[in-house]
Amino acid sequence: MGCISSKAQLTEDSDDEGRNSPSEDDRHLLDSSSNTTGAATREAKPELNERQTQRDFQDRPDLPAAKQSPHSLNRRQEKGAGVKDLGGGETSPIMTVKGKVLLQQLTAAYKWKELYTHSCQDFLTQMDKLFMECQMHLSALSSQVDAESRKEVDALVREMVVLRKHWGPHLLPNSVCNAFVRERILLSLGGTDKQQFRIDCAQFFEPVPFYGTPGDSSGLMKLFRFSVYDLLKNVVVLRYYLEQSNVEQLYHVLCYVHNSQRGQVHPYAEMPSYWELRQHMLDDIYTRLASLT
Repeated sequence: MGCISSKAQLTEDSDDEGRNSPSEDDRHLLDSSSNTTGAATREAKPELNERQTQRDFQDRPDLPAAKQSPHSLNRRQEKGAGVKDLGGGETSPIMTVKGKVLLQQLTAAYKWKELYTHSCQDFLTQMDKLFMECQMHLSALSSQVDAESRKEVDALVREMVVLRKHWGPHLLPNSVCNAFVRERILLSLGGTDKQQFRIDCAQFFEPVPFYGTPGDSSGLMKLFRFSVYDLLKNVVVLRYYLEQSNVEQLYHVLCYVHNSQRGQVHPYAEMPSYWELRQHMLDDIYTRLASLT
């Protein structure tokens, strides 16, 4: 195909505050009409069951909040409601009606590799629509505290990552899109003049060099990124990363980055789940933000 992606759709996740991003290789698909939803917030602590949906693949401090549709959370629990995993015979953890529809759409998207030879406008438009619907559902389910919802989120995320791997670097190169936002969290710090913040929780499709050295799998890599926006100033004020190093042995640590400061938040003996990272980030963020204000 001879299509070229337009600037309206492609962008770099550049250094929003000038210093917070160690490299400029975090790239996502952009849509200027993207929507996010936010849960009710409260002083000092955010609601941990935030409800939100989101449209785009990048950090955007200017996106409005919107109401979440309750229909995506309708869960069918009756016997036999589960669907089969693509690669096995066990019942899938994807149990909501919306989740099952998305699984079917992700499966159907495997054939796009036969229709397109490389990234083009038509492919990006279709992928944008599909991944937008997935991310809206992921963000809505992530606000739930039950284990079933979190299992469904993890299962759909795995399907998205596997699909992107199937498409390959010719159809979807890292230079176009290397990560997706799986959840957005809104919170406020108290006082009469409340400060409003938004956390964009992004997962990389595959490990990305922290300092922008392609192909260096033995160095410091990024697996997850949490970008914290001051919504009043419209800037990134803080970022968290799950880092992976493999010098003498495989090692994971959650770190924060602010201006020229960088430090450890929590080390892990083995690869942590997204939910562990999320909680450790939330446990740290109040004192961290308070020190910046």
